[in-house]
Amino acid sequence: MSKSKTIFYVSRLLYPKYHPIWLVIYMYFKYHSVIKRHIKYNLKTLSDGVLWNIVKNYPKSNCDINNCVLIHPDNIYPSDKILRLYHEDSGTSRKLQVIPETNCNKNTLYVSNTYFYNDFIMKIDFDLKLSKQGTKVEFAQEIELSLVSIPCDISNAIIDKIIENYFKLPKLICHKDIVSVNLKYFCQELFYGEPKLNLIENVYFKCNKLIYNNKEVDNEYLCLVGETSIRLGPNVQSFVPKVILMPTEMGSFSEVTVIPSGLEQEFEQLENAIYPFLSNKSLKLKPIFLVQGEEGCGDDVLIKALAKTEGMHHFRVNNSDLSANVYAQNESKLNNVFFTAKMAAPCILSIHKFEVLECSSFRPRGKPPSQNWCKQFLKGEFFSHNSSKFLQIPLNPCKFLQIPQKFL
Repeated sequence: MSKSKTIFYVSRLLYPKYHPIWLVIYMYFKYHSVIKRHIKYNLKTLSDGVLWNIVKNYPKSNCDINNCVLIHPDNIYPSDKILRLYHEDSGTSRKLQVIPETNCNKNTLYVSNTYFYNDFIMKIDFDLKLSKQGTKVEFAQEIELSLVSIPCDISNAIIDKIIENYFKLPKLICHKDIVSVNLKYFCQELFYGEPKLNLIENVYFKCNKLIYNNKEVDNEYLCLVGETSIRLGPNVQSFVPKVILMPTEMGSFSEVTVIPSGLEQEFEQLENAIYPFLSNKSLKLKPIFLVQGEEGCGDDVLIKALAKTEGMHHFRVNNSDLSANVYAQNESKLNNVFFTAKMAAPCILSIHKFEVLECSSFRPRGKPPSQNWCKQFLKGEFFSHNSSKFLQIPLNPCKFLQIPQKFL
């Protein structure tokens, strides 16, 4: 009772015009405000598909799955739109859009793989806090984007259309960010109307330059068609955001694992096989692997999963795309395949059923028929094109029983 009298007495001294009960109410809401801003979070990733199903139904998100975070509604206020995620010990921070979701755990933040790749949190995924301070975001005056090279020829008109569709709504962007654009979500007319784009899930851009008030800046800014001038720079080669294999604890979110069920052991073997070439570029060995298996064993799905988890492009070629009746045509086709893989590196190049290629097609005129010509030709093409800064790893799925002895 004495404590309440003390509070009322102090309230009358500080605010004589108001009833003392208003100070108690104010202190109650202020206490909960402080508690909300001091919660420590862990970070986990969700697939773009799960995030898109939530983000598209939340108008304030602007469909920005690359820079949004799902959080439990009890941990934020209705007025919170953009908050600053920071780590006290390292002093690093980044702004993002918050989206309330009741299925989230109260001590966990859920972000996309692209955000996890771009952010400082690549190495820090615990003891994170949210703050309202310094969350004002302006529109950038000009940005420069570069297409991350992919094993597919895309015209400038299509690239401009992809950028225009993505930035129809304001999107957060930071210098050196990788921007992931899912064609199925943002460019449905291109995804379903262009045959060569059906096999492309995401197109990636790198932000090379941000200009605000005629100065280059590094912080987060908004980009919107009509408000921001968007320039397209030369293509770049870069790793793309990896698919982080994190177990999700959100019961109502159906997450499908990237690794095919039942092939976990084979996936681990492939991952261990290519790891030395990704971590050490000075190895004298050449990363050429042979994936053996019967038809329908899941080799193609396995290779796609490996490319996603390693942040590399996947370039699939059938043996029929390389065979012709003339030696010069075969040489030209195979050379184009390896050149495309080199331009899209780092990538995994898979030549399916390469063992059934006609060896006579790779034999120069006047030379005796031999299976060594095909093998030597493939090796020569790979060695001559695998001198780029980034790595290309050929994985050749084939049937075990049809592999010529000299290929083993």
